[in-house]
Amino acid sequence: MLVDKIGNIRYVYGHTGLFLEPAQGYSGATNILKMARQKLRRDLNKTLHLAITRQTTSSSAIIQIKRNGETMSVLIRVIPLLKKALKGQDDDFYLVIFEKKADLKVETERSGFMLESANSQSEQRLLTLITDEIEVTRTKLSDLKSEFENTQLELEVSRNKLHSVKLNIDMAETELQTLRNKISGSKEERQLLSDGQQSSITDKEVVVSVQQTQIEEQRPFGEELATIKNELSMATEALEQKKNAFEKMNQTFKATSGELSFMERQEKTESENGPDFEPTTQVANMAENVVEPIFPKTTGLNFGSESELLDNNIEKSELRFKDAAEFQAAANHGYRHDNGIKSVYIPEGVDTIKRSMFYKCTQLEKVSFPNSLKFIEGFAFYGCEKLENINLDTCKVLEVIGTSTFEGCVSMVELRLPDSLIEIEEAAFLGCRTMETIAFQENCQLEILGSHVFKDCEKLKQISLPDQIKHIGISCFYGCRSLTKVRLPKELETLGEYAFFGCEALTEIEQTNKQLLKQPGFSVGLPEGIKIL
Repeated sequence: MLVDKIGNIRYVYGHTGLFLEPAQGYSGATNILKMARQKLRRDLNKTLHLAITRQTTSSSAIIQIKRNGETMSVLIRVIPLLKKALKGQDDDFYLVIFEKKADLKVETERSGFMLESANSQSEQRLLTLITDEIEVTRTKLSDLKSEFENTQLELEVSRNKLHSVKLNIDMAETELQTLRNKISGSKEERQLLSDGQQSSITDKEVVVSVQQTQIEEQRPFGEELATIKNELSMATEALEQKKNAFEKMNQTFKATSGELSFMERQEKTESENGPDFEPTTQVANMAENVVEPIFPKTTGLNFGSESELLDNNIEKSELRFKDAAEFQAAANHGYRHDNGIKSVYIPEGVDTIKRSMFYKCTQLEKVSFPNSLKFIEGFAFYGCEKLENINLDTCKVLEVIGTSTFEGCVSMVELRLPDSLIEIEEAAFLGCRTMETIAFQENCQLEILGSHVFKDCEKLKQISLPDQIKHIGISCFYGCRSLTKVRLPKELETLGEYAFFGCEALTEIEQTNKQLLKQPGFSVGLPEGIKIL
């Protein structure tokens, strides 16, 4: 029989009634694994899997089956016909050959019966020789079978080691991508700093230019003020001279009349009501005004009180946006490595949180998501170490959570996901070591869990996945040490290798899709002693 890599029959040659029987229903009518007789099914599945994974010819052990009261020996051989070796072939095919072998035990019994009927002594000796040769051959076959089984075990161990190497390569690639993203983020930050410095230099030049212009404009006023000061000084000297003259007149008048002098009456009036005119004081004040700068204060330099600084810090720690347009404008530069932000309120109307927007905001504790949110791009909240709870179940149209979105949020305890969610990309919650609860909505439409999504969530104990999930990626729950029980979805089609590797407390996996057990590599990386319900 000629079959493809999943066992669907493409061509049949010869009589197959001894080995195959029609399968019930429509789905298995053309699949060789479903049509194989019960006695042959396990060895056929194993031989076909070895040929597909190794891309070389594989053979089964000799299988003893009974047919109409007779014992028959069967050997199954699978030969790959690969598209890369044959021109004009679009897919890989595999030639499955069923070979009938003569049963050694039956032949021996027949030979013994014939020899016992012979009376000659030479025929008896010949029977003994044949029997000894059969025993030797049987012993050799047993040894070969043992060697073959040992070889199979060694190959299986090698295959597991190869998968471990592959897993390490995948992890290294993930780390490399993370480093590349970090380098890209650093370049962007450096560019932003360079642009900021250039802008500061330009602003400083503008301020200096404005100050020079103001100085030039004020120079005529300074000269005019200096002239007024000189005039006031001359007026003061004139007043002093008049004062001296009045004192002399007052003394003369006092000596002649004996009444209060003019100056004494003036001093008495000033002591009671205050001075009517203080030219000397006014001149001093005007002189001081000439020296005072008339430039306005720069609003950017605020040397306020300690309470004002505290209020500014409080405002900075709470990030709010008045509308979606303001949020999208802020997304162009993002808030990477901003350790002053403690809470973020995203307004309604926002449908996308841009890539790396809040990358490593290590003091961020709370995020309020809008109902209109549809996509969260990769690395959006990467490394937000103080972020505890993520409540996304109010985001009724959220479809995708991107790569490494919440990776490294080591304080996250609870995660709530909406029923509109379709895909969680790889490493989205990797390293959330304190996460204990993952809550899915009752009608959650989630279909894809990428590779490494919940890797190293060490405190996660139980999880009941939505029935619509079709794919669980490689190492999805790798290292979830506290996980004790898992219920696999009804519609699950593929389970990635090492999906539950390192789940030391896991004792049972509940699943209803029996076809999943036949998936090549289904049990690779499962903990030892795991119970499949």
